Amino acid sequence: MSKLAFTFAFVAALFVALHATPSLAADDAPPPPDEPGIKLQLPAARLAPPPLAPDMPEVKVKSPAVATVLSLLGTIVPAAVGIGLFAAEQWAGGFVLTGIAGTLGPSLGHFYADNVGHGFGFFGFRALAGAAGFGWGTMFLLAAFGGSDALMWIGGINFLLVASGLGTLIVFDIATAARAANRANERARRRLMVTPTIAPDPTTGAMRYGLALTGRF
Repeated sequence: MSKLAFTFAFVAALFVALHATPSLAADDAPPPPDEPGIKLQLPAARLAPPPLAPDMPEVKVKSPAVATVLSLLGTIVPAAVGIGLFAAEQWAGGFVLTGIAGTLGPSLGHFYADNVGHGFGFFGFRALAGAAGFGWGTMFLLAAFGGSDALMWIGGINFLLVASGLGTLIVFDIATAARAANRANERARRRLMVTPTIAPDPTTGAMRYGLALTGRF
């Protein structure tokens, strides 16, 4: 009986030892060796700071209302003062102010809206029309007092035609001043600029210089 008990105890101890050894070996086992092959070690990502470039200039907004008011007042005010000078028999001042009202005044809104080419162009057209109207009007008056009905009619009709054309040019410039301001704002928003830049190299840290194309659309 003692031999049977001893055999049973030996088998039980062997069973426990066989099941406990793998777990201990797994816990104490050294890490597996590295597998052979080519290893690629990526450096840590480094983000370069944004380049130092000047900001886009601020858009200068042109007011359509201001453009219209400038053209309107530039026409009405000199004309009213000039008519007053004519009434006071101050002919030189009256001619100067009415001439400014009919030629330069309507272009003021376009000058404000940076539509300089249009402003000077229509100023020249109105100046030519005003000179032609002055000539035909002078012919009409001389013929009326001189008794030549034919010259009076020729001068009068041509004066009316030139005056109507001059009036159309004046109204056109006043009416389109607001549109010129809106177009100036659109051009200012669609602007491209080439500016120098300074940025540090992401690997060496040295400063790099270059050019940047900045735009506004």
